[in-house]
Amino acid sequence: MTRVSKNPIKQETFTKIFSTFYEMIVDLHDKQEVKAVFEVFLSKAEKVMLAKRLAIAVMLKEGVDYRSISQELKVSTATIREINSKLEVKSFNAFISKVTKQFDKNKRTSWLEAALKAKTDMKARGKLFR
Repeated sequence: MTRVSKNPIKQETFTKIFSTFYEMIVDLHDKQEVKAVFEVFLSKAEKVMLAKRLAIAVMLKEGVDYRSISQELKVSTATIREINSKLEVKSFNAFISKVTKQFDKNKRTSWLEAALKAKTDMKARGKLFR
């Protein structure tokens, strides 16, 4: 679990730090650059947490039930409920809609479909883990 210092920083400093962080993200130009920065900048646990949150949101948007999401991603229903509540935020919902449309646009089996099929299909499981 990611830990945050118990010692608070000044609001002004916090605002400047986040402003710089957002600018850093916006300035990344392509997938390779994002990957390179995230590999150095984020811990394995942080990357897994972000990926799972994104997967939960996409799965919810696709109509997958809580139990299936919980079993597939090994997350609690409380975590799923938290992400589901965030889908009520217009900007987040729009982002997840964009991600979900990207799967449709690619016209290929998405990681979501592969993960759900892998639960019962051994060939799909093999493809998923390659």
